[in-house]
Amino acid sequence: MMPTGDLAEVEHLHAELMNAIALALASGRHRDQDLLFLFQWVHEVGQAEAMAGLRSVASEAPDRTMKMDCRSVLRSLVCTPAHTPLGIAAKLAVACAMFDAFTVAQEAPEGPVAPHVILSAFFDAMAQAQLLPMERPSLPH
Repeated sequence: MMPTGDLAEVEHLHAELMNAIALALASGRHRDQDLLFLFQWVHEVGQAEAMAGLRSVASEAPDRTMKMDCRSVLRSLVCTPAHTPLGIAAKLAVACAMFDAFTVAQEAPEGPVAPHVILSAFFDAMAQAQLLPMERPSLPH
């Protein structure tokens, strides 16, 4: 169902998705252009936050701005229908990244949990977008 314990595989999938999205956006007429731009924006914000985190120690208090951004992104994801497998993959990838679904699914000691279903849908969409082979490895649980 999903690769387990292999962070390099997840990074490879993310890189494949980013490349496909960049090519689709370069065409200027992809049906899920809004979702693809949202994916890129979330990725860029995540990169900037990671760099800022390396430069300073994060406070223990929750960041209200970050919560508002998160709600705004979630609202956009929910309200923007995906029309293509690439759009579905972009939408699921953003949600997985926001809630660390890969880690949660990999660390589930008692078998499948909700993130496994989300990740299964993500891999289905990636396969439909021809970014993954149709057959996926199954969970060892």
